[in-house]
Amino acid sequence: MIHHSVTLNHSPTMLLIDTATEQGSVCLTHDGHLVSSEWSGALKHVESVLQHIKDLLSEGRVNMADIEVIAFSQGPGSFTGLRAGCGVTQGLALAYDIPVIPVPTLLMLAQQMDYPSVTVLLDARMGQVYGARYQRQGLLWQETLPAGLYEPQSLPQELVDSSVLVGSGADIYQAQLTAVQDKRLPPMVSGIQPHARWLMNYALNEFQQGRTLCADQAIPVYVRDKVALTTLERQQP
Repeated sequence: MIHHSVTLNHSPTMLLIDTATEQGSVCLTHDGHLVSSEWSGALKHVESVLQHIKDLLSEGRVNMADIEVIAFSQGPGSFTGLRAGCGVTQGLALAYDIPVIPVPTLLMLAQQMDYPSVTVLLDARMGQVYGARYQRQGLLWQETLPAGLYEPQSLPQELVDSSVLVGSGADIYQAQLTAVQDKRLPPMVSGIQPHARWLMNYALNEFQQGRTLCADQAIPVYVRDKVALTTLERQQP
């Protein structure tokens, strides 16, 4: 289903793609408007993202040649999902000579919050979480602790020393997190999920600053050691 959203000021024609988790989404900004579309199912990301992009372009009466930049969620996240999103981004960018902007997946979650600082925990499966810490700077966020892979019961204090804790990792492992007595945990906000619309602020700033990449640099950031865990990960969405 296509959703019409906010009216934007001075926005380029951008395609925003998120396939980092089970829930996928794409957005199109054009002529001062943002439209979005979502689906569910990590194993269908490649076929879904292409069809939803086609639908958005048709709805907005936009051609791929009109797209000025493609922003995508680069990870960490689902191995299958990240490969799909980066593959589609790279293919379209190469075919139409469009620059790309990679956006950290965890940043999308921080972007939804109105707090001075945010700790983001994303479920990494296998009893682990991806975690990062962000500090607000105006409408943007400064990464103060880069994404890492952690055991929920062994988070460093510097990671959780923030105003609020969000993400699927916090939702799923809440019992393990709160059971650790030697950690000072911030309040948790549940139900915060990635969505392509939250790529926009970061991508717009990067685009305006001229910080774009070539298509072949649309590569995922896995964080987890792929050599040791690729086989196991591929068995999970």
